[in-house]
Amino acid sequence: MEISESTWAFIAKHRREDVRDVALHAKHDGDVDVPFALEQIAGWQRASLKLPDWASHDG
Repeated sequence: MEISESTWAFIAKHRREDVRDVALHAKHDGDVDVPFALEQIAGWQRASLKLPDWASHDG
């Protein structure tokens, strides 16, 4: 599975927002794989609570 640049940008833009709000307001058309992005955002948020040093770095 190849992840589009649009999907990565969407994840980076919304990763600190409430994932439920993002799910409600995200447009499910276009180049962004919204279900995948929502899973990644939720996972990043869970990991950032347990690994704050890891979450503080981009990349």
